[in-house]
Amino acid sequence: MRSAFVGGVLALALLSGCSDDGDDDGPQAQAATTTTATTEPTAEPADCAGADPVPPEAADGLPAELVATDGDLTFAVVDHGASVDVVALYATVDCAYEPVLLDREATAFAVGGSVTHGDGIRCEDDGRITVLSATSDDGQTYQATTVTYEVDGTAMVEVDRDAATIEAGEDPDGLAAYYRLDC
Repeated sequence: MRSAFVGGVLALALLSGCSDDGDDDGPQAQAATTTTATTEPTAEPADCAGADPVPPEAADGLPAELVATDGDLTFAVVDHGASVDVVALYATVDCAYEPVLLDREATAFAVGGSVTHGDGIRCEDDGRITVLSATSDDGQTYQATTVTYEVDGTAMVEVDRDAATIEAGEDPDGLAAYYRLDC
């Protein structure tokens, strides 16, 4: 009981020290300030010479392998599957890699595949990113989708989606794009 009473007195004493009673000789509560960090890319990796950004961490805890850049974006292999690499996108913000988010989650796209599925990423000339995916039941006819995104700071926003059928024997070069990172 005594510790509850002492705790209550201590809390009241702390609160009274922060009140403004009109006196200029006592402590007063200070206004709180909030600072919001920008998520706009502010520097490309080349601009951070001598202070290159620390590579992001891969799933195994080691530094991720940086495999491509496109403007303010860096592509890093952050994990591996049986037949794919998992590639994440990062924007350079204040000389540090910040994950690019899609639907409030860090991006992670498969690149590679097998005879019946392929996944790829292509950087477009206008700065957009296209994610490609193709699946097949027989290894000959593929149902393909492409989803194109714009990157605004650290946010990725879908701007276009297309579907097509690809015949592997007729368009092997077209199908190859669905198995690689092309940036």
